[in-house]
Amino acid sequence: MRTVLELFWDTGIRLKCPVCEQGKLFKNWFTMNTLCPHCYVRFERHEGEVTGGMTISILVTAFLFLVGYSASEMFFEWPTWVHLLLWSAYALIFPIAFYRYSRALWVVVLHLGGQVHWDKEPYQETQLSIIDAFLNKSPDDPSGGASLPPSPPPSRSSDEERRAEDEGL
Repeated sequence: MRTVLELFWDTGIRLKCPVCEQGKLFKNWFTMNTLCPHCYVRFERHEGEVTGGMTISILVTAFLFLVGYSASEMFFEWPTWVHLLLWSAYALIFPIAFYRYSRALWVVVLHLGGQVHWDKEPYQETQLSIIDAFLNKSPDDPSGGASLPPSPPPSRSSDEERRAEDEGL
């Protein structure tokens, strides 16, 4: 059994699968594999799990920004425009460079929480729109799934009801 630090090093820094330690997490710089190319374990199970990696990126960027700015302000007597230029460039470039590592660190957190494991059934990616999901449609169903229930008949307005009562209807 690997220690947590080994897991963070192997997955978070070397960008390898936390289960088999051989598969790559990323296809290219910005595209993360859905499944490990070596052991076929799914890295992220639910939509929106990317926000964990974004949170890690924001926290690390802000922390290093504050420490770096404070240290440069204390030890160097740079003019304001130099600080503005330096730290603006940092705030734009660092999150892009750190993207893969923040996503990989989030996969480690998911793995430690038991969310990165093999599926009992083979994984099939579907293209189901939000409208199809609302209508309970399946992408494999040729009939298109269930339809919306019929709408109730329109009710009379209060003016029409008064007239009907006056006329004895």
